[in-house]
Amino acid sequence: MSPSLAALSAADGADFPGLPSGARLVVKRWGRGLPVPCLNASGHGSGDFVGLAERLDSDFEPIAVDQPGMNWSPPDRSAGLAPGKAGGLAPLDGAARFVIGHMESFFRADKRGAVWFFAAVAAHCRFVVLSGWPARAHRVRFVAAGRDLAPMLANAWTGLGGPVRDLRALAPRLTLPFWLDLARPKAAVAHMPVHRVALFQRRHGAFREDPGAFVATFRTLVVNVQSRRLA
Repeated sequence: MSPSLAALSAADGADFPGLPSGARLVVKRWGRGLPVPCLNASGHGSGDFVGLAERLDSDFEPIAVDQPGMNWSPPDRSAGLAPGKAGGLAPLDGAARFVIGHMESFFRADKRGAVWFFAAVAAHCRFVVLSGWPARAHRVRFVAAGRDLAPMLANAWTGLGGPVRDLRALAPRLTLPFWLDLARPKAAVAHMPVHRVALFQRRHGAFREDPGAFVATFRTLVVNVQSRRLA
């Protein structure tokens, strides 16, 4: 593994559970309180959640995973995991296809030898995916790993534009409480029986970019769920 990819992980390799498919995952745990599973996006790692874990302190036990093929977790050769291939709650309309095609081409540019790629990744991180000041240290690590991550991210965007299953019809059947820090698409969210939408200053990952507000809202949500005020 390249040092730049290793830097995106918080795991030390000690916790290495297996999956039914035979794949193995590296897991990082903090604290000894209420378990909080933390799943990172494609191209990220368990290191995304270091700041969140520090703010949650002993009340919770954040459990972060390096996805198969990412950082310390070996690739999963089965068909059991396919990140980016669920249709989700947004329709795959013309605008979505345009963005997907643009992002796929962007992350394949390094393989084509584009001299601007590294600078473009830095700008993408600075203004889109890791834009907040609290995320600056992770942004540096992500940019350093840009060329190693490019094939993975290109494939993830390809999967989003391929044959997908539209999950919007399932929204009314989600009976567990859902907390969303992204209000789009509003029509699908509105059909979730038990939901709450929170808006933060940053656009991509408030737990990294606006951690103080995120943790405060998260703690309130947990109290409300436990007391059945969000049921």
